[in-house]
Amino acid sequence: MTELKKTSLLVLSLLLITLFSCENEPLDPGFLSQQEATNASLVGTWRVVSFSADVTSTTNVDGVERVVGNTITGSNRNIL
Repeated sequence: MTELKKTSLLVLSLLLITLFSCENEPLDPGFLSQQEATNASLVGTWRVVSFSADVTSTTNVDGVERVVGNTITGSNRNIL
């Protein structure tokens, strides 16, 4: 009976340590610099006239690396 109490106490202690140890993880430095760089004068309603984005994705499965690149472009011709 005492062995069961010791085991359950150990399991409960490990569970509590696991649950509460990840509570205060630091944020990624890149995320912090993006938030600090916001400009309050840019807040508002915006209409997209045109955009262009390059997207690259790299996947490695069983030692085979696959790189896929896409360029996404668009424009809104119905601007008021």
